Amino acid sequence: MGGMIICGGHPTFVPLLVEAASGVLGDVGRERLVVYWSEWFVAPAQVDDISGQATVILTARGASRDTSLTIMRTRMIQESQAAAVLAVGGRTDEDGLHTPGIDEEIRLARTQGLPVYLLGAPGGHATVLAARAAGQAVPWTMLGNALDSAGNELLMSTDEYEQAARIIWTATSES
Repeated sequence: MGGMIICGGHPTFVPLLVEAASGVLGDVGRERLVVYWSEWFVAPAQVDDISGQATVILTARGASRDTSLTIMRTRMIQESQAAAVLAVGGRTDEDGLHTPGIDEEIRLARTQGLPVYLLGAPGGHATVLAARAAGQAVPWTMLGNALDSAGNELLMSTDEYEQAARIIWTATSES
């Protein structure tokens, strides 16, 4: 649709995005897929493998894992050309044992005025957040996106990902 994907480096989905981008975008895929990757996690061989198919931006290694992720997320939100944030999956709070990274990404995005979209069907913390947003006194307002309740509810439940991408693309382009 002419846009970009900007994401944090994670071994679960970066290879899938690289494969999808190279298959759909061919030679222009490298410029359309930008991966912010913390030096806390990434090995030079991984950067070499991916950098031919995506733009890789390394972020500083902090004193801890959490600090390193905060550095990565902050740079990703503040420096990128992102027009919106799409949250998919994500590790839950595990009954208070973990602080979900999606929460920090959404907070940073909203601070920058970026709208947020929650794709709930894959599960994870995005599903928890979608249920929370749907249950607000004024549903979905915490997301700051241009969708009405029906649009946000569709994103919360659909596994038609191409349709979801088109909905988000249209809403973001019009706002």
